[in-house]
Amino acid sequence: MKMKEINTREVTDRHFVLHPISPGALRNEYADNLMSLLPSHVTELFTVDGPDGVKSFVGLSIDDKKSLFGRVVDATGPRAEAFIGETTFGYFGTEYPPRVLSDTTNPEFRERGFAKRRAAIINQICKERFGIALRSSTVNSELEHRVWRRLVEHNLAKVETDPHGKKVYSFL
Repeated sequence: MKMKEINTREVTDRHFVLHPISPGALRNEYADNLMSLLPSHVTELFTVDGPDGVKSFVGLSIDDKKSLFGRVVDATGPRAEAFIGETTFGYFGTEYPPRVLSDTTNPEFRERGFAKRRAAIINQICKERFGIALRSSTVNSELEHRVWRRLVEHNLAKVETDPHGKKVYSFL
């Protein structure tokens, strides 16, 4: 599938509108496997429309408003049946800031900015709910490093050292 690369500033300068959707509506309107890609105990479910026709599905599992586990899944097609990628993140209290736990993009869709957009959506959620910017994992693949380095190059993120002396990236 031919798609153009997503402009970094276009993604991170925009405010994402999270449209609430029920699990039943998700099952009825979209591909059957989407629900299985989201957290098993979803307490909140949203869609985000991309300007390129790609839809992001956000599943959050929130516990006592103090911890959050979530996943953002990108898909395209009439019923969002073509999987593009997913990013899992979590925030488990005040000791550590919200961070990316895993990130993957289908090889067919790499180098087009989808991981940056998912990270920007998650960062918006973290800032709105907790007032804290999203950080990378301390264990990143080369592809994940590349995404975060590009955000740093565009002055959207910075490199930090976590309390254990490991290098992490953080949105500004």
